[in-house]
Amino acid sequence: MASVRFKGTHYVFATEERLPRLTIDLFAKSNGVIIKVGDASHPNSIEVVACYPDWAERNERLFEQLNETLKRLVEPSVQSKFEKPDYVR
Repeated sequence: MASVRFKGTHYVFATEERLPRLTIDLFAKSNGVIIKVGDASHPNSIEVVACYPDWAERNERLFEQLNETLKRLVEPSVQSKFEKPDYVR
């Protein structure tokens, strides 16, 4: 675990009214997600704090690249504009 590096981000979703203070850390260990409601920094917002291993982001990019490559291999190739003579059809 010492070699694992973590990255994090947080998202803020504003509401129209002030919310009661609440922290939900039920998913902190399993998914790296903490939900904060009505804290001092964002009293009328829901804040989602996410933490994930740095390799997860790299794997996601690699998966997207692999998916695009496979799509190109499966898609029918573009037909050439060369038209065969009648006697060949």
